[in-house]
Amino acid sequence: MLFAIRSLKKSFREVARHLPRVEGHRAGIDAVRDTVETAARLGVGVLTLYAFSMENWKRPAAEISTLMMLLKRYLRSELKTLLTNNIRFNVIGRMEDLSHDIQDELRAATQRFAAVLSAVPLEKNIHTGLRDQRHVIFDNGQRLMWATTFENDWDPYFEDFVLIGIEHFLDWMQHTTQYSAVSEWVESSGGVEKFSADNPDVDAHVKQTVGGLKKIVASVQSPATGYFNNLSTWTMPEIVKAQGLQDAFQRVLDDPGAAEALQHPALKPLLEQAAD
Repeated sequence: MLFAIRSLKKSFREVARHLPRVEGHRAGIDAVRDTVETAARLGVGVLTLYAFSMENWKRPAAEISTLMMLLKRYLRSELKTLLTNNIRFNVIGRMEDLSHDIQDELRAATQRFAAVLSAVPLEKNIHTGLRDQRHVIFDNGQRLMWATTFENDWDPYFEDFVLIGIEHFLDWMQHTTQYSAVSEWVESSGGVEKFSADNPDVDAHVKQTVGGLKKIVASVQSPATGYFNNLSTWTMPEIVKAQGLQDAFQRVLDDPGAAEALQHPALKPLLEQAAD
């Protein structure tokens, strides 16, 4: 491991020697990638990389800003590769000293998650039992709440929810302290590709392995102390069906050819309801 770290430092120096300072930092990203890939080929189990030391805070403000930007860009671009190759990524050190715009990264990830759910076909979301979900960042960016309500039992709800795409969960979970446990679970479950829709056995694999992820989520789970919903007596399938019936009946009302049929006494309750 020490050899790999020294090699990394040497690579940084060799890359940066003939480049402007900022360009040297950008080129250093390639040195990190080469080092990680080499360590994996050599069978190195643990690799420690020093991304930003206390001495680095003495650099010019513009350079520090660039380093932070490069760090975020690297994590975004390399996350999928790390997960695909079962490489667990942990952060050590004084994370509280990092730029506050890390919150912006988390906020963007939660917005992407909401956008993914919005794009899921309604019938698939209904099948999971999902009613609503939201993320809230609070305590000055130190804590994240994921609030979700659902109509099914917890186990089938969670399993169906994961099938929407585990990568979408990892996108925002990577910003939490629980991510090290989540990453370990992904690795022990065979990697992200095992949860892909391309895997013909994905349903069985989720049922077999998702218990580990449930335990991680349950470890920080707290039921609501009070909850009220005006539509709590209605399930989402009932609401969707009622909306469909209303739309269909409105088309009948708008059809001139249906005027005579609508005079039948048996339809009076429907017409009274439609008039409200």
